[in-house]
Amino acid sequence: MLDHPTSALPEKFSQTGLYRDPVQEIPSDRVMAYEVRYALYSDDNEKSRYLFLPPGGKIANHNAQEWEFPEGTLFFKTFYLTAMGNRAVPKRKIETRVLQRRSNGWQVGVYQWNTAGDEAFLTNGSEIRLPFQLPLGNYVYTIPSRLMCLACHQPQKDFVIGFEMIRLSGVLDENGGEQLRRLADRDIFTQPIADTKIEIPGPEVEREAIGYLHGNCANCHNPHSPVFSTTALDLRFTLLKENTVNVRPEKFATNDSTQVRIKPGAPEESLLFQLLARTFDDGTQFMPPLGTSRTDTVGIDLVRRWILSLGTAN
Repeated sequence: MLDHPTSALPEKFSQTGLYRDPVQEIPSDRVMAYEVRYALYSDDNEKSRYLFLPPGGKIANHNAQEWEFPEGTLFFKTFYLTAMGNRAVPKRKIETRVLQRRSNGWQVGVYQWNTAGDEAFLTNGSEIRLPFQLPLGNYVYTIPSRLMCLACHQPQKDFVIGFEMIRLSGVLDENGGEQLRRLADRDIFTQPIADTKIEIPGPEVEREAIGYLHGNCANCHNPHSPVFSTTALDLRFTLLKENTVNVRPEKFATNDSTQVRIKPGAPEESLLFQLLARTFDDGTQFMPPLGTSRTDTVGIDLVRRWILSLGTAN
C-alpha cells in the first residue's frame, strides 16, 4: 500500500506495509514513528503512532496551528490493551486505525488484530465490543465504528488529531533528541520550523492542565466543530484560559445564573470541572463522550489542582 497510498484500503493489515515484521512490530523504513504530549485518555491503554508521506509530499504548515496534509498521507495508530496500567499483564494489540488522505478527502479504516498478533483484518465499519477479564475486574474494549471515528475527526480543520506543533514539541526520541527537530530535519514541512520547543505559558500545573484539556476536549470544542454552535466553547490551548476563567456559559443550559465555566479556587462550582468529573455510573453525559469507559482520575485531579491554584493566584 505504501507504493500506492491512495488505493483502496486492503482487507489484511499486512498488505498496508507498515510492519516488516508484525509480531515484533518492526516498522518499514518508509514510515516515521512519533509520540504526542497531552494524549487523549483511553482507559490507560497504550498506543503507537506512525506517519507515512508520499515521495515529495510535504505538510503545509504556513498556519502553525492548523496543518494540512498532502494526498497520499497515511496515519497509523495501534491500540494495546494494557489492563488499565497494570504492567504485570502483558499488553496485547487490539486494533489499528488508519487515516488515508485521498484527493476527495479522508478515508478511515479500522483493523482488528487476531489473538496471535500476526495479522489484522479490516472491519466492516461497525462498532465491536470485546469483553475481557482483567485483574481489576470486567472490562469491555470498544473498537469504534466508522461513524464514531468521523465524529471525532471531522471537526478538525484537516481531519487529523494530535499531529500538531504543541503536541509534538517537547517529546524526546530514543536518542534524547528533540522529536519535532528530527521530523523537521526530514524536510517534511513546506515552511521551516525555527523553534521546536513550544510550551504553554504559566506555572507547571497550569501548563499541564491546559494541555490535558486541549488534548482531551478541543477535538470537539473548537470553531470547526458542530458542537461549537451549541456551546460556543473553544478549548484549544491558545484560547482556553480566556474562554473559561470567570466566563459565563453562553449557550449551555444551567439553572444557576451565577455559574461560570471555571471559578478560580472552586473546582466543584466550575461548570467545566463538573462536566469533566461526571462518572460512568451516574447516568449523565460524561466528557469526553467517546473513546473511553473509565473515569480518568489522574486527569480530573490535575484540572482540580489547577482551578484551586487560580484561587491562590488571585
